[in-house]
Amino acid sequence: VTPNIDSLIKNGTYFSQNITAAPATIPSISSTLAGLYPFECVAKEGNFFVVNPNIDNYVKNLKEYNYNCYATLPVLISYLGFDKVFFNNLESYHRTSTLYNGLGEKIIERFKSHAMSEPWFYYLHLYDLMWISTPARFNPDEGPNEIRDDKYGKNQYERIFSVMDTWLGRILHNLNLKNTLIVAALVYFVAAHLVDSPFGRVLTGIHQNESRMRALGCPVRHYKLAAFVLSASLAGLAGSLAAQHNNFVSPELLTWTTSGEALIVVIIGGIGSLVGPAAGAAVFVMLAHHLSGITDYWMFFMGLFFVAVVLFGGDGLYGFIGRMRRALTHASR
Repeated sequence: VTPNIDSLIKNGTYFSQNITAAPATIPSISSTLAGLYPFECVAKEGNFFVVNPNIDNYVKNLKEYNYNCYATLPVLISYLGFDKVFFNNLESYHRTSTLYNGLGEKIIERFKSHAMSEPWFYYLHLYDLMWISTPARFNPDEGPNEIRDDKYGKNQYERIFSVMDTWLGRILHNLNLKNTLIVAALVYFVAAHLVDSPFGRVLTGIHQNESRMRALGCPVRHYKLAAFVLSASLAGLAGSLAAQHNNFVSPELLTWTTSGEALIVVIIGGIGSLVGPAAGAAVFVMLAHHLSGITDYWMFFMGLFFVAVVLFGGDGLYGFIGRMRRALTHASR
């Protein structure tokens, strides 16, 4: 049961087949950081292989673009070259620590304390799954109930993954989204005033009866072009916020399904209102989040819900709630 990981997969990049570059931790991570073969990006210090400090990696590249780079690693590997990559921004933990026995709270506290200066990049290396391979040290009775409950997975590996997903959700919940909320509130404020302006009233008239507005001498084409430019600008603003929120942009976002989701959100919430699309987006994201954690066929049930809204909701959930409120007010009289 991994709704948070499923959400990250949906909004980011997912590799259906991910094979480690080397059968050892340091060469494998070095290869990931540098994008090179393992033997090209490690150096030998005494009896140990360490991250080669002379090789460029994406942490160095991010620093060149003024990113602050942080890391939380097991103490066993933290000083095998990573101290020269992250320097004073490296935190280590004991190899027996897991998300559910103290490490998760430590990470959340780091976010709550705003100790990381923006913009930041955070590398987190977890050992939670490793303990399954060492039964002598792994005691499931010491962990949360999910580790012993078959509802969260068919085996210990899947159940540990479910526990990790729960903690991942708690960690993501503590990310700072204040700036995004401020921009969203500002856009709503501007849009509300725009609707009540003469320009907004003309657009409403065009929406209701384009021929009549043209007969009244209104330059319909110019108003429709202005509305298109305004909507495209808001869509571009939303896209830039999404890119900053996810720290990643994928070509998959340019497919027709993204436009389809935006249209579905508006229809679910209610066309012709400002609150409706926002409510529709909240309902759409919430249903997708929960249903994807229950079944692999969640899109089928989302489709049934959408068809039900179109057939019975009329003008969306916002309009349906408005009709119900008016009906209750009328009945109370």
